[in-house]
Amino acid sequence: MKMGHVVVFSLLLLVLSAGLINIADASENRLEGIVTDHQ
Repeated sequence: MKMGHVVVFSLLLLVLSAGLINIADASENRLEGIVTDHQ
């Protein structure tokens, strides 16, 4: 049972980190678009 929990936990961590990276990329692109619009 514990091995299963470890696998599920690591998968959740992978999904969370991937989501955070995607969010960071999207916000960076949004900020760059705002900056270029104002120039």
